[in-house]
Amino acid sequence: MALTDAEVMYNLALGLIGEYKVVEGATTTKQYLLCSRFYDLARQETLRAHPWNEVNKPIIISQDSDLPIFGYSRKYAKPSDCLRVLTVNDSIGADVSRRAPSSAAWESKGDYIFADAGATPPSWESGKAYYAGQFFTTSSSGSAVTYEVLVSHTSDTTGADEAAQIAVDVADLDIESKGGDYKIIYVEYIWDDEDVDNYSPQLKYAVAVNLASKIITGLTNDTQGKIALINEYNNLVMPNARSMDGAEGKPRPIFASEWIRSRTEGMGGGWYVV
Repeated sequence: MALTDAEVMYNLALGLIGEYKVVEGATTTKQYLLCSRFYDLARQETLRAHPWNEVNKPIIISQDSDLPIFGYSRKYAKPSDCLRVLTVNDSIGADVSRRAPSSAAWESKGDYIFADAGATPPSWESGKAYYAGQFFTTSSSGSAVTYEVLVSHTSDTTGADEAAQIAVDVADLDIESKGGDYKIIYVEYIWDDEDVDNYSPQLKYAVAVNLASKIITGLTNDTQGKIALINEYNNLVMPNARSMDGAEGKPRPIFASEWIRSRTEGMGGGWYVV
């Protein structure tokens, strides 16, 4: 049995401080115990520190049935693997900078996103290709109901009417009623990806340096080495990794609304966040 992804990262960190590596099955060594104690912290801390392309995940979320007591119009449950919420979008436009003027206010609190953002899902269509994670709304039963698409499929076309067709997809477990007429938001977030094979070399190295800074004193009692690793992480490794990551994309407009696009077209671009 080969080393796990975590153990590979342990050895990268141990190599940076000149310590013995962990080997397969040796889970009682001081090196292994210290690495396993601090690894998740170092990894998650590094992932949260920047909107890395490789761990940036889009999702559509429907509002929670409970409303906030005050402050915001709605709340939405965050994905269980969410480390950091990056953007919250609605039907008006995209909130890239969080503080962009005219974008809907939102805030991440505990397991929820509290927001004034919220769009009505598009109306259900017969014979349309739907993808898992989408939402739609229908009033076929007399009142508006939001449905979540569980399985990618083409909506049924065999029923006598809309309600009957939707019932077929419900029976096939392709869709599920959310139990009410709910708004949705479009979210980008940093997810807790434990598969380091998905990381860029720069991100792997950043995690390794961060881990090394947390275990060095426990293994070597070298406080100066700890300070040197912290400085390397903050002043060299992370800036380089962020720069490389930012180069793999292009600036995006603060707003995605048609109004803003109409105002900026013909001006050589738009308003961008860099």
